[in-house]
Amino acid sequence: LQFYCYANVKERYVHEKPKDTNVKLTDSYKGLFKNTPLLILCLVNLFTFSAFNVKLAVQVYFCQYVLKNVAIVPYMGFFSIGCVFIGVAMVPFMVKKIGKKSTYILGCAIWAVGDILAYIFADNAVIFITLACFAFFGSSFVNSLNWALVSDAVEYGEWKTGNRSEGVVYSFFTFFRKLSQALAGFIPGVVLGIVGYVPNAVQSANVLEGIRGLMFIYPSTLAIATIVVMFFFYKLSDEKYNKIVLDLAKGKNKIPM
Repeated sequence: LQFYCYANVKERYVHEKPKDTNVKLTDSYKGLFKNTPLLILCLVNLFTFSAFNVKLAVQVYFCQYVLKNVAIVPYMGFFSIGCVFIGVAMVPFMVKKIGKKSTYILGCAIWAVGDILAYIFADNAVIFITLACFAFFGSSFVNSLNWALVSDAVEYGEWKTGNRSEGVVYSFFTFFRKLSQALAGFIPGVVLGIVGYVPNAVQSANVLEGIRGLMFIYPSTLAIATIVVMFFFYKLSDEKYNKIVLDLAKGKNKIPM
């Protein structure tokens, strides 16, 4: 697949005349806080990436102590990743049809519905795997679009401030993804400790409910929060992005949105 990608990716390089002025690093960092789409994207990534990693961390506990069948973990991984591949393949078509923002929100909605249904109905391996696949299918829309949206934020930042700083933008975004990974490692341990989890023992009803909450309620709640934030606060539509790219191509500075 790597060789196929290498053979079919066409580089479209446009030589631009270097600017006469140098951009200070401090100005690049100040520009981050004027880049509203980037800030929104960092926030929702804190939600979604944390939720995704918590699910991965807790699924073994769920299978072992709630379903009492840890042997299904490899099967769940196999089928859910298959659904992720299908979702990723669908994203370009969905983006053309309804746009990046709507596809992102749709993915979160599918994810939330899958986890809520699993919380209510997943009392055996078949239902759990089926609904887990549904939820992971929705999350694939989100995870694959993150990098497209941060690329849009780079263009927006240049259009807004006049300075192009891909490195600072991507490092800022990556910091929030690392922060969400840290939270995903921290939160399950804290919650399991609070509810009284004891390794390799018969767990109380309180512990089992805590595991189910981490597995389904935590990620579905954050998926819904992402929908709210993206719907009301993310204003960089595909139409506005195309206008920004056109302005940059014409050498214009920012204009009011």
